[in-house]
Amino acid sequence: VRGDKNAAYINACHLVINRESFGQTIENLFDLAFLVKEGVIAVHLDSNKETLVRPSQAPTDQDYEEKGVSKVQNILSLDYPTWVNLAQRYGSQALIAPRQIRAIAGESQRKRQRH
Repeated sequence: VRGDKNAAYINACHLVINRESFGQTIENLFDLAFLVKEGVIAVHLDSNKETLVRPSQAPTDQDYEEKGVSKVQNILSLDYPTWVNLAQRYGSQALIAPRQIRAIAGESQRKRQRH
């Protein structure tokens, strides 16, 4: 994944966990998973096994054809008791509203369709 090496990583839990809403958290996870699949978000595990994310440049058609890049869809599971624990540990209002995440995803799709 190509990304802005100067872009700061943020803890994914701080991005997606909404302590006020289990449903909103699920929606945020879905949106984030889509952005990762599209290559718009890079994922990194730090030394504490925390999942960090940062903006990235989506692969080009050439990357898929010549470099063997492939899309991988991840399946995430989050039950209510786990959400409660995560909300207590990480919860805040989402740093980016889901509609903004979807707007980023939509722009990514439009760029891919033009190429």
